[in-house]
Amino acid sequence: MINRCPGRYLIFYPRPRASRKLYCFPFAGGGAAAYRDWAMRAPSDVEVVACQMPGRHGRYWEPHPDSMQQMAADFARDFIKEHDGRSFMFFGHSLGALVAFLVAQNLELRAGVAPLRLGLSARSAPQHQARVKLSMLPQDELLKVLTALGGIPREILANEELTTLLMKPLIADLKLSDSYRFQATKPLATPIPEVFSGSDDQMVEPGSLEAWASLFVHPLRMHRFQGGHFFLWKETEQILGEMCAAPSEDSAFVMHARTSEMEVQR
Repeated sequence: MINRCPGRYLIFYPRPRASRKLYCFPFAGGGAAAYRDWAMRAPSDVEVVACQMPGRHGRYWEPHPDSMQQMAADFARDFIKEHDGRSFMFFGHSLGALVAFLVAQNLELRAGVAPLRLGLSARSAPQHQARVKLSMLPQDELLKVLTALGGIPREILANEELTTLLMKPLIADLKLSDSYRFQATKPLATPIPEVFSGSDDQMVEPGSLEAWASLFVHPLRMHRFQGGHFFLWKETEQILGEMCAAPSEDSAFVMHARTSEMEVQR
């Protein structure tokens, strides 16, 4: 495993000859290891880079930033340090979708670079505020909510020590998410912005996915899968196929044969 930028960007399976890189941002409480499997399953010409949030694993003793904007600025700064000129894509799930968007925004506004694709998964557009502040829930109630969403493995819930280790970064992440306030800027020029969602995801506000379209210059591609908030684990192959497709392989309209449908929002 290669660790290039103080634990923020981890490469579990280096592919230095790959022509493109896929940067993956995890959900609240999650770590870079969530994408270890993706690193093996990605096409051979794509190197997967997993992004590690503060307060866990190799960054366990690092304090959380004061805001989502500061976290994004930190990731953007280190991206610029380690960027090797290869084409790149961003993918983020849930909280990670907001982080990926803000990092892309930072890079475009401050460095003039943009990901070829920006995959935003299981997250309402940032103009929409969540009805429930998860960080304000009592711990037992929060655990019930997350368990219902499928976000905490049973083996962790059965171990009090592991649960305690999980809760600290999880609640810190949720506080950042709950305190975030959208600030309008000019639309991003990302060539291919994509939104991924689950048909039964209770965490996404009705109508809030389409609102992502106003934040980009180019048409927004929407992919809807069967499942709840963590649909991505069952649909890894489909999502990787979309995120890693070469631009020439894309068409304006695509219909997945099995579980997803796609629309182009203009």
